[in-house]
Amino acid sequence: MPVPWPENPTTIHRPQDRGITVQQLRDLKLFLQRLCKTGQLKKDGWAVDWHRLNMYHISELVLVPVITHLHAKCNLEGHPRRSWVELVASGPQPPEILVSHSWAGRFRDFMAVVDNILLDRGWSSSTRIWVCTFANSQFGENFGPTLEESPFFHAISLAEGTVLVVDRDAHSLTRIWCGLELHFTEKLRKDLQVYTPSGRIGSTRVTSGPLVEAIAGWDVTTCEASQPSDRRQILNYLANPAGEKDGLLKDDKGNLVFEDGWRKVLEDDHHQPWWTPLSCHGQAKTRTRADGKPEYKHEAELFKQHADAFSNLNQLVRDKVKIAASATETIRSGPCTIEPTEQRGVLLGHVRAFFKSLRLEIQDGTHLDWGTVTTRTVVHEILEKRYSDTSYAETVNAGPTCGKYVIEHMWNGRFSDLEAGIEWFAEARQLSDLSAIWLDVLCLRYPERAYQVEAQQQGSGFRRNRDSDGRAFLWPGHGIEINRAWFMHALHVTRTSAKSIDFVSSMGAVACSVAFPDGSWALGSFDVTIANQLLHLDASQSKADSRRDLDYIIGVLSSAKGGFNRFHQRLRRIAAGPVLRDAAARGGPEDLAQIQQVCASSGLVINSSSLGGSLGEMATHVAAAGGHVEILEALLNLAADPNAEDHINETPLHYAAFSGHLDCVKLLLSRSANICAESAFGETPLDVAADNVAEFSGVETGRICTLLEIWEGQSKKTKSSE
Repeated sequence: MPVPWPENPTTIHRPQDRGITVQQLRDLKLFLQRLCKTGQLKKDGWAVDWHRLNMYHISELVLVPVITHLHAKCNLEGHPRRSWVELVASGPQPPEILVSHSWAGRFRDFMAVVDNILLDRGWSSSTRIWVCTFANSQFGENFGPTLEESPFFHAISLAEGTVLVVDRDAHSLTRIWCGLELHFTEKLRKDLQVYTPSGRIGSTRVTSGPLVEAIAGWDVTTCEASQPSDRRQILNYLANPAGEKDGLLKDDKGNLVFEDGWRKVLEDDHHQPWWTPLSCHGQAKTRTRADGKPEYKHEAELFKQHADAFSNLNQLVRDKVKIAASATETIRSGPCTIEPTEQRGVLLGHVRAFFKSLRLEIQDGTHLDWGTVTTRTVVHEILEKRYSDTSYAETVNAGPTCGKYVIEHMWNGRFSDLEAGIEWFAEARQLSDLSAIWLDVLCLRYPERAYQVEAQQQGSGFRRNRDSDGRAFLWPGHGIEINRAWFMHALHVTRTSAKSIDFVSSMGAVACSVAFPDGSWALGSFDVTIANQLLHLDASQSKADSRRDLDYIIGVLSSAKGGFNRFHQRLRRIAAGPVLRDAAARGGPEDLAQIQQVCASSGLVINSSSLGGSLGEMATHVAAAGGHVEILEALLNLAADPNAEDHINETPLHYAAFSGHLDCVKLLLSRSANICAESAFGETPLDVAADNVAEFSGVETGRICTLLEIWEGQSKKTKSSE
């Protein structure tokens, strides 16, 4: 992987000229992946996983420390103030397009949108995109005295149009800067397109329905900003541009006062630190904001005086987004009547709309807590009353639909975890909004039984399995009992019918029988607590509500080929990957014992690619990156491959060299690690150590370079003598 910045940074005076090329974004992506997979990025003592990395993480943990480090290394004058683009570019890069996004959204999703934009438009990797995170200095950027003099306004003026990124949680629709960018896009009559990580909304892959429902209630007055003063200025501007500076601290000449050279100050709160909690003096008690905090009096009065202006703006933005999404109707196309339950599959777009709508209903209109309420409670208190004569599937489907995948879950699990698990599964299997899944809470009429006797060869459960491509098993976390008989039976039936099996938690997914479309066997971080439960699960002690059902299922499992022993072996092989990688990352004595216990499981192939993480990293990679010599030695003693390759062909020796762990380098070399092994970018472990791109985080690789140079020289002599 090339170093993602040149030797000397440049200076680009106008922030609007700091577009970043797609190639520069891709270089950054690889750099971030490398930092994540080696455990170099930590927030509050916890490693930041690649699949959860967002712009807040990137700014705090990478941009600021890297620029600070290079500023000192290059002996530059003054304090570090550069933006990331000024670090990686050789000169001004005026943008061709602006991407409006939320910093809380995953960087992985952001890059998926960038790739889809290029694919749709046929653009090259030299395309320049304006992204505030990389264009503005993360040490504080003075945006100018007015919003129409800000880099946001000028960047939209330069660009051909704006792309609004809407992720699975629609974070961008809650941020006031995104609202302002949409307003500027309309004001300047620029093109607007709306993208999700799966593609452009309104295309064949992504339906507009969920967005239509999300945007229907959009209200700019509920949007938030990291700085209360920014929010106030934007709301002032949207209500009446002439009053943009109202309620903000100004000097005797009427100019805005900036704290630390860039941060505006609230006029009614200027005697308090800028981080003062929003429960302090100067705020109204009658209105609360989206985050539950009290609204400031200034804003509350502004909303009252300019209600029509905000209402008109809200409708204008809603219409603009709907047009951009090619949305002329809502997602619903039903109702209809479908008698066979197995033909009540629901399109993923409908599923997302259902969860989004129900979440808002529960949060705003019930006593239930969305984060903890169980599926059983949601069914009994809401869904049974709503779908007594029909199913949700029949209210949205145009006719019979077979599910491509069947979702198995437990009703004692959290309903929010069910939603999260479905999203992880859909991402792992790369399902579009038009993919149909079968989910009992959406496909059954109440009081139809939630669990039916699948053993009956002509039963609906048998036909669901027969007509699907596979099943996703969503395991509940939080210490909930998982040893349920019907779950074990469904797992057995799916395996014997040669269908794909995936295990999913609220934190990630693991492929059990067929790799995911990108060739990986994991996505995110499957809950290791659940994986440990699976290691010790005894299916012969399964539980069921009906004794008759339980006896039947126990009989089926015990009489299958290999009986319970084979069944348990399969569970342990599936759970082994997350457990081994977690133990290798922690590196304690108890983790060493667990690794030895897991590897003693019958049928476990320690070098199987199915044990790798979402970036192809094996437990040996993780141990080498963490500097856990004892763990690494134990894995090698158990026949783990010292030359195992991850998604870019990097070996454990690359990881140890990158992370600066000399003892791990020595151990790997003594165990025949290939010193000449090249990554996908032609880098040997010595190249990685010599580049030392993690130097900004305190990594020192000088002694590793010396050692690897000696070994590399000896290797060349040996080969020449042969």
